[in-house]
Amino acid sequence: MQQRKVSRCSEYQRRISGGYDPRTIRCVQSIKFGDYKYNEFNDEDALLFADALRTNKNLKLMYLSNNNIFEQGRRALLSAIFDNSSLNSIYESNHTCELNFDGLNNLHQKMMLINNFTDAETNRKRKIVTALHDATEDNSYFN
Repeated sequence: MQQRKVSRCSEYQRRISGGYDPRTIRCVQSIKFGDYKYNEFNDEDALLFADALRTNKNLKLMYLSNNNIFEQGRRALLSAIFDNSSLNSIYESNHTCELNFDGLNNLHQKMMLINNFTDAETNRKRKIVTALHDATEDNSYFN
């Protein structure tokens, strides 16, 4: 299911843990689906994935189940697709990639699915409306 085209970024082609370096998706804009299951990726790798998601707006679906990604890595990935620290941060978040994990609680599962519309603009608008709604309810949404 992975589509890779790594020749443009040879410095990121090194194979790790039987999978591919997370930095590959940052420079390889042609990747649309990433199947990174069972690669022993950890929180440090998740930070690299999150950084890559901030620039790669073509990736539509990323499977990361059965890795060693825990709270720190999950928070970094969530922040890449929905950074709620300000309206500008929400606007600049990744609105195209849907993340797929296993073993998450209901809140995390719902947040991972937040980019489930095919139109990035719809995802962006929904996030902003959600943030504004929550901010008016308890005045504590934004950091």
